[in-house]
Amino acid sequence: AFNWMQDRLEDFYVWTLRGVIRVPWLVIIIAILLFVGSLLLVKKVPKTFLPPQDFGEFLVSIDLPPGTSIDTTSARALKLEEIIRSYPEVDHTSLTVGKEGEIDYAEFFVQLVPRKKRNEDTSQFKDKLRKRIAGEFGDARPIVKDIDIIGGNLRPFMVNVLGQDFGELENYAGQLYKKLKQNPALKDVDISYSPGKPEVQISIDQKKAERLGVMVNTVGMELRGQVEGVTPIFYRENGEEYDVRVRMKDDQRNLAANWDKIFVPNMNFFNVRIMSNDIQLPEGIKYIFVGQAESYAEMVQNMIIALALAVVFIYLVLCSLYESFVTPLTIMLVLPLAICGAFAALYLTNKSLDLFSMIGCILLLGVAIKNSILLV
Repeated sequence: AFNWMQDRLEDFYVWTLRGVIRVPWLVIIIAILLFVGSLLLVKKVPKTFLPPQDFGEFLVSIDLPPGTSIDTTSARALKLEEIIRSYPEVDHTSLTVGKEGEIDYAEFFVQLVPRKKRNEDTSQFKDKLRKRIAGEFGDARPIVKDIDIIGGNLRPFMVNVLGQDFGELENYAGQLYKKLKQNPALKDVDISYSPGKPEVQISIDQKKAERLGVMVNTVGMELRGQVEGVTPIFYRENGEEYDVRVRMKDDQRNLAANWDKIFVPNMNFFNVRIMSNDIQLPEGIKYIFVGQAESYAEMVQNMIIALALAVVFIYLVLCSLYESFVTPLTIMLVLPLAICGAFAALYLTNKSLDLFSMIGCILLLGVAIKNSILLV
């Protein structure tokens, strides 16, 4: 059976070769069209520095509007956790509410079941979950992202906008954010700047403070007490101590709304009204690209140089082997067609053009040349 199959393949090869010899110019034109078409496919092939790994774990975060209470954040996070846990592919989750003093932020660690027990890889499940929560939690800016092993909260593509003019900086960053969000190749586009965060900046007039006997640290302690409360006593039971926090009502903690009603004590314990001033920022804006996008650009440049050197070395070796400058060119005509097959395979399988696939393309050149030498 094997010999019969081998004979059929040889007969088909001979028949194909005879047909190619009859119309050589047509074959050359078809080969050129295939090569040009494969180059056009490169635009549609996904590109990244490293391909996504099927580790079975990822992160989901939500960022509610500034000023959201921790109770509201916890309620929305628990509702999202129910949705995530409803999938049979999820093994367990871990929820963290708040980050670096921000109570309107929540993050989930999601661990999937082993690969043998699920039909989808991690990337496919992330896409499915992303579509599910996009509608119901659209106001919470949900993001489904990989775990940053290196640290620094780096994403595959990041743009840092730098400047000294806060107004221009906010305007430019907002325009760039809207434009990137419309790009279909980008997922979970986010901006680190959140306008409207509840913040009160106070500038103390030193001369007035000295005249009225008001100390700066007293102002800070008084305002902090009005917002987060104080713990004047503790409660002891069964050998355990619990802080008792005294806080003002919710409608009385807004410093901006009740600014004209806020007084701080001076050194003689007389109440003194406080005032605020605005802060102006200088001008100047610039932006830089960071993250894997920067590494990918450097990698593409290095791979192009490596590819060019590989072609030159192959040609020099063939010239010394055949003692001719023309015969190696005939053998190396297979290289463009080999690249055609590589790009077409990446496009058909929806795989990315990353570090590993680029190395594979360079190795493909050597394999194609070896087969061409055997045919010649």
